[in-house]
Parts: sequence; structure tokens; C-alpha cells
Amino acid sequence: MLSSADLSSANLSSADLSYANLSGANLSSASLSGADLSSASLSGADLSSADLSGAKLSGADLSGAKLFCAKFFCADLSYAILSGADLGGADLSSANLSSANLSSANLSRANLSSANLSETNLSRANLSSANLSSANLSSANLSEANLSNANLKDAIYTHKTKFPENFEPTKQQMHLIAPNADLRSASLKGADLSSADLSSADLSDASLKGASLSSADLKGASLSSADLKGASLSSADLSYASLKGASLSSASLSSAFLKGASLSSADLSDADLSSAFLSLADLSSADLSYADLSSADLSYADLSLADLSDADLSGADLSYAKNLNPEQVQSAKNWDKAKYENDFRAKLGLPPEPAK
Repeated sequence: MLSSADLSSANLSSADLSYANLSGANLSSASLSGADLSSASLSGADLSSADLSGAKLSGADLSGAKLFCAKFFCADLSYAILSGADLGGADLSSANLSSANLSSANLSRANLSSANLSETNLSRANLSSANLSSANLSSANLSEANLSNANLKDAIYTHKTKFPENFEPTKQQMHLIAPNADLRSASLKGADLSSADLSSADLSDASLKGASLSSADLKGASLSSADLKGASLSSADLSYASLKGASLSSASLSSAFLKGASLSSADLSDADLSSAFLSLADLSSADLSYADLSSADLSYADLSLADLSDADLSGADLSYAKNLNPEQVQSAKNWDKAKYENDFRAKLGLPPEPAK
């Protein structure tokens, strides 16, 4: 029985305390980094100045807990109950608080930069002077919250986000994530935009380095000259999107749908385009060196002056690709394992495809 126990300054890092009853316990200044406290009961506990960096607290009950100046960097607090908790001055940067209940919690001066607060209940919470820069507030409830002097620069929100009366997010330099949104030159580095609907949005010159856009709807969007280095776009719909001059080096575009997309002069070096659909895409002057194009569909794509050196073409479909020459193809790896129409196979010195 650990409820009401005195564990102040205890070293419990990486401990398995899932489902433990620690209600009312004194854990002030304790080391709980990497600990598993998922579904634990910590209601009314004192965790002031405790280190919970990287801890698992999903579904934990921290209602009314003393958490001021505690460290929750990169902790998982999804679905946690924190109603009425005192988190003044706490470090919650990059923490996952999605679907957590923080109603009436004290978060004054707390660091919530880059935190995931999607679908989080922050109604009547005190967020005065809190740092919410680059936080994800998609579908969050901030009704009646105190946001005086809070830093919300580059935080993202959706039409379903509820703000206090008369609050104007655009004046706080926040970014609306929605179809047709104007996100030109927006700073969205590392943002979680997976499954977001950004169809026809203007993201030209935006900073999206390391962002997650997997399964996002980006049909017809403009991403020209955007920085998408290391971003995840797997299974995203980028059909007829403009990515002219975009930087996509080391990005993941596996199984992405890029039919008719414009990728002219884009940097796709070392990108993962395995099983991507690039039929009719404009890849003229694109850098595809060292890219993984295995099983990708490049039929009818324009590859004029595209750099395919050391790209993996195993299983790729290059049938009827435009402005493609044998030298380009043979600078790639596994070029002989790709699919071409018979006329081009002859130029490559390959035998005709066997008749079906």
C-alpha cells in the first residue's frame, strides 16, 4: 500500500508503478523519469519538483495533485485526469496531453511548448503567462480559460478548437489547420499534422522539417519551396499538389499518392518513395539520388534532367515515362529490375517483357 507514503526524493526512475495507488503520497523531488505510471492513482499526491521526464502516465488520475515545477518533458499524459491540479511552472514541453482532462488546472507559467493538447479539456484552466508556442490545440476546449500573457506563437488549432469569448487566435500568431488555409511561411517544424485536412492549403515556403503529415489530405495544396526535410508523408494524398523546389531530403513518402503532382526541382535525395504513386507527376530536374523508389509507380511521369543516381528502382514502374534516357536509368541501382515499355527496354539492352 503506497497511498499517503513518504517517497520524497526517492529514486524510482524506470519503475513499473502502473495501476499503483499513490493517492496522497509525498513524491516531491522524486526521480520518476521513464517510470510507468499508466492508470495509476495519484489524486492529491505531492509531486512538486519531481522529475517525470519520459514517464508513462496515460490514463493516470492526478486530480488535485501538487505538480508545480515538476518535469514532464516528453511524458505521455494522454487521457490523464488532471482536473484541479497545480502545474504552475511545470515543464510539459513536448508532452503528450491529448484527450487529457485539465479543467480548472493551474498552468500559470508552465512550459507547454510543442505539447500535444489535441482534444484536451482546458476549460477554466489558468494558463496565464504559460508558454504554448508550437503546441497542438486541435479540437481542444479552452472555454473560459485564462490566457493572459500566454505565448501561443505558432500553435496550431482547428475549427473545432474552443477559445474563451472574444479571443482572436490570429492576433496570437496561431495557425489554423483547415482546407484552403493560408499557411505561407508558417513555422510548423516537428508539428503533428497526421490525418489533417489541408486540401488546397497554401503552405509555400513553410517550415515543416520533421513534421508528421502521414495520411494527411494535401490534394491540390501548394508546398512550393517548403522545407520538408525528414518529414513523414507516408500514405498522404498529394495528388496534383505543387512541391516545386521543395526540400524533401530524407522524407518518408512511402505509399503516398502523388498523381499529377509538380515536383520539378524538388530535393528528394535519400527520400523513401517506396510504393508511392507518381504517375503523371512532374519530376523534371528533381534530385532523386539515393531515393528509395522500389515498387513506385512512375508511369507517364516527366523525368527530364532528373537525377536518379544510386536510387533504388527495384520493382518500379517507369512505363512511358517522359524525357527519360538510358544514362539516367543506368545510374540508378536495380534499374534492370524495373518495368519499362519494350521500346525503352531495347534501348537499355534488356530483352522484351514476356508476352502475357
